[in-house]
Amino acid sequence: MPSTNPSRQLLWLLLLILLIIVLLLLRHCRGPEPGPEPPTEGPASEAHYASGWTVKNNADWTPPPPSGNPLGPPNDTCTGGTIANSWARFTFPAANLPPGATVTGVEVRLKYLSPSGSNTVQLTRGGAPVGASKTVASVSGASNCAATTFTGVGGDGDTWGSGVSAADVNAGDIGVQLTQNANTVDLDAIELKVFYTP
Repeated sequence: MPSTNPSRQLLWLLLLILLIIVLLLLRHCRGPEPGPEPPTEGPASEAHYASGWTVKNNADWTPPPPSGNPLGPPNDTCTGGTIANSWARFTFPAANLPPGATVTGVEVRLKYLSPSGSNTVQLTRGGAPVGASKTVASVSGASNCAATTFTGVGGDGDTWGSGVSAADVNAGDIGVQLTQNANTVDLDAIELKVFYTP
C-alpha cells in the first residue's frame, strides 16, 4: 500500500478552503442576482359621467334634458333625439388631478343606440367646441337601450388637438358635444375619461 503524506493532504485541504473563501468573496462583491424588472405602470386616469346637459332644440330630445337626468351612470333608460345635425352638450363634474399633472389623452365613451348611422363627438371648453371632432360608430342590432354596450373614441396619447390642461379638467370646464349625423340617437350614458401623468 502506498503511504500518504499528511502534510500534502493538509496543503490540499487548505487550498480547497482558500478557493471556497475566494469564491464567496467574489459572489459577495458582485451583489445579489438581479430580479425581474418591475412592471411598467401605465398612465393614471380619472373618469366621470355627465352631470348636466343642454341641447340645440329641446323638442328634439325625448325626454328633454332636465338637470336631474345627467345620463350616467347607466340605468338602461335612454333619452334620444330624432333630427339629424342636432347636437347635445354635456358637462362633467370637476376632476381631482394632482397639481402639476399633464393631460396625456381623453376618451369619450357612450352607451347608446344609433341604428341609422355614425355620429360625431367633440370636446368643449367652457361650453364651446375645441379641437378635432371624432366619429362614433353606429350601434345597431340591440332591440332596446338595456341591450346596448359602451363604444368609445380617443384614449391615452390622444388629446384631440384641444390643448386640454389639468386645470381645465379640475375646474369642470371640459365637456363633450355629441352631434347627430344619423336620424335617430338613443343615449343611456356618456363618460369622459382623462389620462394624465402626475
